[in-house]
Amino acid sequence: MESPAQTLEAKSTITVSGSAEIRVPPDEVVLSLEVQKLNKDINIAKKQNDETVAKILDLTRRFGILSQNVQTNYTQKRLLTKL
Repeated sequence: MESPAQTLEAKSTITVSGSAEIRVPPDEVVLSLEVQKLNKDINIAKKQNDETVAKILDLTRRFGILSQNVQTNYTQKRLLTKL
């Protein structure tokens, strides 16, 4: 037979356990691209590069991405020579 103290202790204990999962669509995506063109004529390479970047920026507009959420970093020109 249980004592009154044991009965009181058993009645005043609550044990709870559980788990949850929630799935939500992402609200931000970070995408990095690099455009690189090689040509013997640096002016042609730059023109081709600029055209490709313009097409990418056009795609961002077509997908409804606001221009304030699009960033271009820099253009780098390098002269490559054979040794």
